Amino acid sequence: MTTPALEIPGYVAGKWKADTVHSHIGFLVRHMMVSKVRGRFTSFEVEIVTAENPLDSSATLSVDLSSIDTDNDMRDNHIRSADFFDIENQPKMTYRTTGIRHDGEGFVVDGDLTIRGVTRSVPL
Repeated sequence: MTTPALEIPGYVAGKWKADTVHSHIGFLVRHMMVSKVRGRFTSFEVEIVTAENPLDSSATLSVDLSSIDTDNDMRDNHIRSADFFDIENQPKMTYRTTGIRHDGEGFVVDGDLTIRGVTRSVPL
């Protein structure tokens, strides 16, 4: 059984790179279940390939883990250390899509996230 091509008004097939000046990769984590810490990565590359059928599209992401910025130099240096990211040995985090699927009225992008040499499936 084949899935019919999905039609999205204004959709254009092609190869795209993120404009890092106008893009943001950020996160929010709970600290000791009391407060929230926000952060971002300032150095990254994203490539998106939009296929004729949007469900056949793909994306890759590479993040320079040394570029973490939580507005606290001491915390950032600790996160860069072997206790967390170990940027001396594993300087990049990557994400590669493995598929795109319908989920209710939206979509899920399935992919593999690799940090410190460990790869896990992560849906977005």
